[in-house]
Amino acid sequence: VHAVLAVGPGWDWATLIGLYPNVNVYTQHIRALEAYTDNNPQNASSRFYLAYLYQTSGQTDGAVRQLKEVV
Repeated sequence: VHAVLAVGPGWDWATLIGLYPNVNVYTQHIRALEAYTDNNPQNASSRFYLAYLYQTSGQTDGAVRQLKEVV
């Protein structure tokens, strides 16, 4: 994600979900990241990535919560 954001504004939902074979696989991956973040609350990298995924999928409130924790 850092490389993507270094050269532009990032992905939109269509680009992100296109990286997965289907939405169920994406959902499994984001749930695993959420669980990891819950179990490792001091890990800023996982929070940042989770915030990015939330923002990309239109979950602005969730993204803001994660970014506030990063700060």
